[in-house]
Amino acid sequence: MTPAQYAEDLGWVGHDVWHAHCVKLDDHGIDLFAHTGAGVAHCPCSNMRLASGIAPVREMCDAGVHVGLGVDGPASNDSASIIGEVRQAMLLQRVGFGPDAMSARQALELAIFSLDRLRLAGAGHDPIAALVFCNPGAVAYSIINGNVVVRGRPAYTALSPQPTGCAAAKLIRQKQGECRVLKNKADYVCYC
Repeated sequence: MTPAQYAEDLGWVGHDVWHAHCVKLDDHGIDLFAHTGAGVAHCPCSNMRLASGIAPVREMCDAGVHVGLGVDGPASNDSASIIGEVRQAMLLQRVGFGPDAMSARQALELAIFSLDRLRLAGAGHDPIAALVFCNPGAVAYSIINGNVVVRGRPAYTALSPQPTGCAAAKLIRQKQGECRVLKNKADYVCYC
């Protein structure tokens, strides 16, 4: 019996059910999840750390399965960074299924982010790809077991204070302008 068949036998399929990982989901399981509306929380960092397998995310998405990104707890994911998961989702699909298996934008579609961050100010020419290719940043929102742990503010650990409010907005606009000037002078574009 496959994991998907077991879930079906237990009645654990439907639009109100989400399964984590799904690294052993076969074609029948993908069809079952797509047909019933069951979703998958893809946690690539955990899957890599535990060497549990590579979820067929591209196949799931193409079949109509709802796929989102998740971060496991500290036992199998030390950073708990959703942007880190976006990057790793893209890279893991590429290493498992080829360079065209997932683009930066396709990986980003699995998550939602704010682009209004100083560390992304230089990415004005392609902010979506920059989110995936850039180094993971600080958490702005974190919900654990239904409890909001971080609400609408970055949880920085750096020693220097981070600019906020008007000062941050001004600095972001300044850096975006500098990057536009550099981009216009360059023969190539660098995301980070």
